[in-house]
Amino acid sequence: MFRLVLWATLLLPAYLTAQNPLLSVTDAGTVGLAGAGVGTGGLSALWLNPAGLASGRGLSFGASVIQPYGLSELRLVTGGVLYRGFGLQLAAQGFGDYRANRFGVVYGRSVSANWRIGGALVALRQSVRGYPAQTRFLPAIGVQFSATERLVCGLQLTKPAAAGDLPFLGTVGLKYQLSERVNLLVDEVYDGFRGLSTRLGLCYAPVRQVELRLGFRTAPGQITFGATYLLGGEMMVAAAGAQHPLLGTTAGLGIRRESTE
Repeated sequence: MFRLVLWATLLLPAYLTAQNPLLSVTDAGTVGLAGAGVGTGGLSALWLNPAGLASGRGLSFGASVIQPYGLSELRLVTGGVLYRGFGLQLAAQGFGDYRANRFGVVYGRSVSANWRIGGALVALRQSVRGYPAQTRFLPAIGVQFSATERLVCGLQLTKPAAAGDLPFLGTVGLKYQLSERVNLLVDEVYDGFRGLSTRLGLCYAPVRQVELRLGFRTAPGQITFGATYLLGGEMMVAAAGAQHPLLGTTAGLGIRRESTE
């Protein structure tokens, strides 16, 4: 009950006005890394940096369910598919008479051995029964640069088209392979409404089939955690959580097929 009151008083106004809840979306696996990953490639890049799609040549797909703060009313469902640098992303959330949907087309390609570029066009649609539905478009561009075999730097910029009530978003960061089993992700995020925030993620693979994840983010301050497990072949499941000091725990569960081509 306490969290529901907090939702109604602190979060609901944002959902019904400027801050579209699907403005920044990730999959369940990325939740465990505090949303960091502008330097990553493959299916995770579908949500984080279109340039990262350049590394995905085979067919990859995945779906996730994320429940913020233990409230079923906020449950978020996401899905995506990637093939030969092209990607589609879908996300949906709804409770009562409120609905929010996200549809995106994403493309990434390599322009040299070390440079990758990409772009995305995303449509956000919100509707509340009794009011006109609103649709906004978000064009985005992304760049990645492989500085060394272990270090990848990334940049993504998103500017809402003709939507003054949505903020400009910019992310710059890196992915650094500390060892064969450990990767470090560091992102600095600029939100035109909320200012700067930092996201840190750490991946550790004790064995080939398992990867453990830990993260931290500011604005809002959260500790995140998660794990992935390789079922066999290219199928993988992911579970993750994020702990907010006031609102409680966000949980996520997902499954994906990540092509190795």
